[in-house]
Amino acid sequence: NHLQEVFSQSQEVRTLFENHPDLEECYGLLCMRGEERRQLGMALTDGLVRRDVMQTSLSFTDHQIFSPGSNEAEARCALKCCIFKSLIAHIQQQAIRTETEAYELESRYGALRARSRRFELDPSNDDDHSELWCQMRKIEQQLQDQMPRLISLEDRLRHVIDALSHPEQIVRAQTRSVHIDRMGIKHEQPNKTSHELLLSEILMGCQRPRVACLVCFRRDELLPRKDFLAEAGVFLAS
Repeated sequence: NHLQEVFSQSQEVRTLFENHPDLEECYGLLCMRGEERRQLGMALTDGLVRRDVMQTSLSFTDHQIFSPGSNEAEARCALKCCIFKSLIAHIQQQAIRTETEAYELESRYGALRARSRRFELDPSNDDDHSELWCQMRKIEQQLQDQMPRLISLEDRLRHVIDALSHPEQIVRAQTRSVHIDRMGIKHEQPNKTSHELLLSEILMGCQRPRVACLVCFRRDELLPRKDFLAEAGVFLAS
């Protein structure tokens, strides 16, 4: 069972059970990435089996457990803290990325400006400088369109406050419905072989959405801890 392995490999889940010996089950947010692929498959069309039908398969990968708790309420509370920390981390990364992009643009602009000065000192140069001026104007516009530079501590704090004032622009949740059969094939319309599946998705910034659901995991389903050193020794011995 893959999900059993996912929970068993979570150090947070193991620590929770170790710190609470009487705890029989825990709750946590299971996040995964939905993968849709176009492929040829078989389908029954007008009473005939066709083997060259283009289909969309839906699978889920990259399973992760977040914010496990001893009960659902505790898990939801821990999840809120986790989302807040992720929000702060995203804001910090956005600020760093903006500063890095601005530095690179300024470096490119400085190099182009140096070339333009050489042209001013030597007007007899026959090179076509129209492209040079065009690149400089483009960079100037990019610098103007960027968010304000975060130079001082006050600038950075103001940036964090502004972002936290509109968290829905960074992190949000959505629900979508898909119809899927037992073979994992997605259907555009409901039919006798498909079932409706409601997917709750979390979107963070420009990242791809991740499917999420709150799940319960029992202690007696926890797999024994793997001894990687012992496994490595067996592998080397063979």
